[in-house]
Amino acid sequence: AAWGTEDGVRREVPAVAARLALPEDRVRRMLKAYSKATPLAADDTPVEVLEEDAAVLALNKPPRLRSTPRHRFEGNSLLGRAIGHLQRAAGVSQLPEESMPRVVHRLDMDPSGVVVFGKTREPTSGLTRQFAAREASKTYLALVAGVPEAPKFEVDAAIARDAAHEVGMRVVDSSEDGAKPSRTLVRVLASRPGASVGGSPRLGDSEPLLWKRTLGEGMWPQGVSLVEATPLTGRTHQIRLHLSHAGFPILGDTVYGVFGGEGAREGEGLWGVLRRQALHARSLKVVHPATGSSVRFSAALPTDMLQAAEHLGLEVPGDV
Repeated sequence: AAWGTEDGVRREVPAVAARLALPEDRVRRMLKAYSKATPLAADDTPVEVLEEDAAVLALNKPPRLRSTPRHRFEGNSLLGRAIGHLQRAAGVSQLPEESMPRVVHRLDMDPSGVVVFGKTREPTSGLTRQFAAREASKTYLALVAGVPEAPKFEVDAAIARDAAHEVGMRVVDSSEDGAKPSRTLVRVLASRPGASVGGSPRLGDSEPLLWKRTLGEGMWPQGVSLVEATPLTGRTHQIRLHLSHAGFPILGDTVYGVFGGEGAREGEGLWGVLRRQALHARSLKVVHPATGSSVRFSAALPTDMLQAAEHLGLEVPGDV
């Protein structure tokens, strides 16, 4: 009833309880027990390992892949691929629970880049504490519309939920209820003022963006840039919203940015190559939970963003 195996309809606890004529708290306990008793599904798709030792597994997440599965019995997630990788290395068909990779942080489905898993309970706790205390340092790369005047700048703007949008956030006054202080450092790596994204692009459906109001309906910032963004806080959609708020919306972002027009064939032109938001988790710096040393995991810019930059005539620095 909960997972729709009877009729394909997925249900939440109240609906399951009503369908089974059971109290909600009992159904909630049953589902929790069932979930824990269901092994996480392994995925045999190979992974790109950035670093691995007895405590930590750092992977390069491909674009358009979930970090974790929607359900424990589903594959097609980075966690599932990590499980498959560890099973192959151990030569077993099923990892014991204590050897399962543990989630420390996540990337959204579209972005690519560095994701780290703990391999045992103790190092996972150490990494989780660093993320909770915002001691982990992350950098991202993004392809954006527009050309910043300054080579470096900071976006300091509070963020809150956008009640008018299903998933969106918005920049608000710091005194507003629900506002969370948010800061992002931005560095420009390459720019091309004369470049055009072309292909009848559309604009993201988040409305309260300054550049939309300033430029007018259907317009977007001209030129393109490759930027590095370092979030000093960890808010939902922070980099995407902060870059757009500053006037440099991410290419391929259907909420805050500029994305491909209809009819683009996969692999042809900018929008045929870039079929997701052009955001990549470039590096992650943490204190290694086993050695106490500072370590930095890095993932090079993925093929689709490199090809998009080539279409736009951007000279990508060799170190990314």
